[in-house]
Amino acid sequence: MKKAIISLVLVFALLSNVSAGDYSRNYRFVHDLIDCLHRLQSAALYSIEDVEYELILRNLHNQIPYFKEAKMFMKKWLKNRNRAIKATAGSMYVDISEAEDAAVSLINILSKPGREADIPDISKYASQQGDAWSKIFQTSGLALWVIAKPARSKKPEGKIPFIISGEERQGLIKYLNKTFRNGFEKYDRLLSQRKKGLIDEFELAIPVWSALHLRSLLTTETYEETE
Repeated sequence: MKKAIISLVLVFALLSNVSAGDYSRNYRFVHDLIDCLHRLQSAALYSIEDVEYELILRNLHNQIPYFKEAKMFMKKWLKNRNRAIKATAGSMYVDISEAEDAAVSLINILSKPGREADIPDISKYASQQGDAWSKIFQTSGLALWVIAKPARSKKPEGKIPFIISGEERQGLIKYLNKTFRNGFEKYDRLLSQRKKGLIDEFELAIPVWSALHLRSLLTTETYEETE
């Protein structure tokens, strides 16, 4: 009898671990996505927009390590069996690579002896970077399918069917708020100023917008709240 009870306990524990492992995988990926976006935020701090010409090359060089670190957080998931994770990781990796390639191309131009970047060079870089950042924002939104099941109709109602547990969601929200504290505080401050009519519009780095969107995905409980 005792052996039978022990066997049942072991089987239950094994089944629980398999289930928890599925959720844990999704949780770990979103956690890595947050770290990825954080590295991209650091890269965005070294924008060459409105900087002295002498600082352009330095800023570009400073971007590269952050792009590489951001890609590493996604690289480990490229062969994952979960289609949503694999698709999000793959797209993010490609999008970040495009941003990195744009920086490397301009670095190569500026590094040639006696060569200075002209307006077409800067414009091409800005266009490539802009496209890459836009793709990064759109791709980060694919995390929705990592944390929740697809809707069963075009106009779904009720609670969103999350894949990850409520505890895991709270953990990710807490980590997001901690990691992007400065960016979120800036957003709240600028949004308050806009509501008061002190400013018309405001800008934030794309990774911060992505983090805000991810937080919205994690905190929204029902489909009605998305309308």
